[in-house]
Amino acid sequence: MLPPAYAAGQEMLFMALLNGCTLEIRESRTRSLRDVGAWLRDRRITTLHATPSLLRHLTGAVGHERHDDIRLFTTCGEAAHGRDIDAARTWMPNARYANFVGSSETGHLSFRHVLPGEELEPGVIGAGRTTVSKVIRAHDERGELLAPGEAGRLRMTSRHLALGYWGDPDATDAVFERQPDGRRTFLSGDRGRVDADGTLTLQGRGDDVVKVRGYLVAPIEVESALRGLDVVDDAVVVPDHDQTTRLVGYVVPDPTCAAPSSAQLRTALRERLPEWMVPQTLVLLPELPRTERGKVDRAALPAAPARSTDTVPADQWEALVSRHWRAVLGLTEVGRAEDFFALGGDSLAVEELLVRLADEQIILTGADLGAAPTLSGFAAVVRRRARASSTEIGDRGHRSHRGIVVPLREGGERLPVHCFAGAGGPAYLFSELAQQLAPGHPVTAFQQRGLERRGIPDWSVTAAARRYLRILDERGHHGPAVLVGHSLGGLFALEVAHLLRARGHQVPLLVMLDTVLPGHLARAAGDEVPRIRIPGAVGQTRGELWRTRLRLLGAGWYPFASATRDDVFFQHGLRITERHRPQPWDGPAEVFLTAENIDGRDWWQQVLTGARGMHELPCTHLAVIKQPWIGQVADRINAVLHGLDAPTSAPVGVPREDRLGRPGRAGDRRHRRPGPGGAAGASRRRADQHLAAGPDR
Repeated sequence: MLPPAYAAGQEMLFMALLNGCTLEIRESRTRSLRDVGAWLRDRRITTLHATPSLLRHLTGAVGHERHDDIRLFTTCGEAAHGRDIDAARTWMPNARYANFVGSSETGHLSFRHVLPGEELEPGVIGAGRTTVSKVIRAHDERGELLAPGEAGRLRMTSRHLALGYWGDPDATDAVFERQPDGRRTFLSGDRGRVDADGTLTLQGRGDDVVKVRGYLVAPIEVESALRGLDVVDDAVVVPDHDQTTRLVGYVVPDPTCAAPSSAQLRTALRERLPEWMVPQTLVLLPELPRTERGKVDRAALPAAPARSTDTVPADQWEALVSRHWRAVLGLTEVGRAEDFFALGGDSLAVEELLVRLADEQIILTGADLGAAPTLSGFAAVVRRRARASSTEIGDRGHRSHRGIVVPLREGGERLPVHCFAGAGGPAYLFSELAQQLAPGHPVTAFQQRGLERRGIPDWSVTAAARRYLRILDERGHHGPAVLVGHSLGGLFALEVAHLLRARGHQVPLLVMLDTVLPGHLARAAGDEVPRIRIPGAVGQTRGELWRTRLRLLGAGWYPFASATRDDVFFQHGLRITERHRPQPWDGPAEVFLTAENIDGRDWWQQVLTGARGMHELPCTHLAVIKQPWIGQVADRINAVLHGLDAPTSAPVGVPREDRLGRPGRAGDRRHRRPGPGGAAGASRRRADQHLAAGPDR
């Protein structure tokens, strides 16, 4: 499965034919991996050759099938990680593994052989013993030979090297040299070390190694640490020289796990790496761009977001906020204009920040941070809170609106976007969406009454929608708008759409993010309603059930601990969902559903009768509103908004789409064995996690 235009692919081709083997070539760039398990079995494959990244995709595609006939598999072309090799050995249990290193200029350099059952070290697999026909040494920057075990630029000497670069004598002379004994020497661009026993360890490209805060850092070591985290599926780390030298990590989260924030990733890395090796900038992507050879296409990586250089606090309040932000976000510096959520702040980071401020006798809410997310802006809120009474601080609207509405982006003449959080979900979770939407669109987010400030929550979807509309009226938001809702918030958005239309206003687009539909829609479609849709009422003792009901009576006014409060509002949301009877909507709509959503897709025909796009995302219920998946949602919204000439434009039909994202790639870790109950049991467990997850519901 190595391209024949690739040096390693040519070697496999000729080695097979010269040894009388049947050669099977499968072009992975143009052929789906969906049937690869059957192909391996039908073709009676006994040896398998791929790049490490493609092997990871194969593991996801093969699943739990065993291929006992495969006696050897190899990887080359990029660093191989022990976790990926162990995963591949679960479906090739009888196979030896060989990792080999080489290049077009040198041919084979080293081999690492691993027997079935042999334990592998975590992280990057070693390059193995050098071949007897080539002498490899490490040299320093001055070209002087280093002692065995010391790392430097690698130089290879042998009679079996390339003659040079065709038609380019200058490039040839720069790295090739003829020795007096007839051998040739090639100066590689790679760094590494050669131990006394001939074992080669690569440390990446020489031009990748950088000095960070005076320390020499090899990005491949940071990549290995990132790849070792359970929530990470793939990663690459590159130096960025645009400002001061810094490391930038591009991370593909495991879509089957709760989406990590960059702050969480930095915290986890600190347990494995020295402080100076932890990237201050982490970019979450749904997948890494790759070349036709399967290597990471570094030129196609998106530009790293610029970091502010204005890091000197203007006063004591900015210094106070900066200290706490750096602690919870895992950063060494924070600019005055930098955004808490853009820096990787999530709900856990918000909770920790609020606790830290409470220890300073400064009581604020997540809504306060969502309305003023920059360091200087939030410091101004902290300053006013410390100097004024609590009645003077809060949301920037009418006093009765505090803790309900959060202006995420103000100003702009284009269509406003109103976002509605789900059961127990804070409004600031839409901050990442607001950052991704096209400029000029004001963005406002709503959360349930009583979530952060005392107030009795609305006990029906319609009551909540009417409250939200009243708040919009009082804030001067009249006319057409785009409505976005996550989870239960999707039902809020749908009801607000009907109320706006009843007033004669247009709703050019309704977006529903992984909304769970009321059970009566399942019955209307002839399906059974799964009992796990309300886990709080399943498997509880009578005492536990009454305790849940009593807590619900205190929702919004009793000062529960944050974890209990989140669960109370979640249970409250489940109940108003089941009682709601949504009216059909014939306007344009976009629906994004995750791998955890077990609702029948045909149920939506009863709710959305107009033009609708249905999109499947291979992530969890909570991850759909976070990076990298929220970026794909924003791309779709921006594409629709681009087709609207002005806020008064007529509704535009949305072309139907079957799928956004690429579920089923290697990232979905299908090599993990399901527990009791097989696939059905795994589906039920995913649904339980969907309904009984953390505070970001």
